[in-house]
Amino acid sequence: MRFQIALISFLIIPLLLAACGAGSGGYTYPYDGAWTTYFINPADCPVAGTNETVVCDMPAVTLNIVQGAGSTTQVLTYVITKTTTNPTTGVTTPVSSVTQSLLYLISIAISELGDTNAIVNGSPLTGKCVSTVGCAAQTTGASLSLTR
Repeated sequence: MRFQIALISFLIIPLLLAACGAGSGGYTYPYDGAWTTYFINPADCPVAGTNETVVCDMPAVTLNIVQGAGSTTQVLTYVITKTTTNPTTGVTTPVSSVTQSLLYLISIAISELGDTNAIVNGSPLTGKCVSTVGCAAQTTGASLSLTR
């Protein structure tokens, strides 16, 4: 009799756990997974002055969302090159250049309804997901996009 109870327990408990999702690692949020993330704030890229050129580079980064939240860092690198122009030939020649970087610390939370809340370097952004493969959040002058 004990053997039958033990056998039934060993058969039924895994079925109950599987039905509850415990056997499959639990509930997965619809927005969990890897996202390509891109933050842009045009005010952070300097404007070229007289006899200057500015080149800004900010590649997108990967963000992993787990249970609706995740964080990552993104780097803005810009090069300011001072130039001089020969008045006779009109040829512009670089004189000196400076490379600087700005680090963005990005934290994101996405609710099951797709409400998107982010903080980038302490500034809050809010938005919405248009689908499980595209979300956006904005604040005055800056925006964050997530795609996969």
